[in-house]
Amino acid sequence: MLCGITGHGGFLGSFLLKIKSNFTKLKFLPFDPRTSEIPKGLSVIYHLGFSSVYNYQINEQYSIKNDLDSSIKILKYCIRNSTHLVFISSSAIYDNSN
Repeated sequence: MLCGITGHGGFLGSFLLKIKSNFTKLKFLPFDPRTSEIPKGLSVIYHLGFSSVYNYQINEQYSIKNDLDSSIKILKYCIRNSTHLVFISSSAIYDNSN
């Protein structure tokens, strides 16, 4: 099964790529929807890539637009191709002060 993965440079994505040898029936194909087309033939997309907290602090509006555009691109691909989507978020975005 061919699996696309966004956010492969981040904490969760890089970990998934490190342990990919444990999944013998899966082939992981990293891609960045902001800079390239989504690869053809994916059965599932692991969407782990969003702007970092640091990028949001530097330019919040740009980060929101970039992340929203990327997510819409992925969702449209999944709908057109009957591709499963797995979205995972890290705790880095949550504020524990409330």
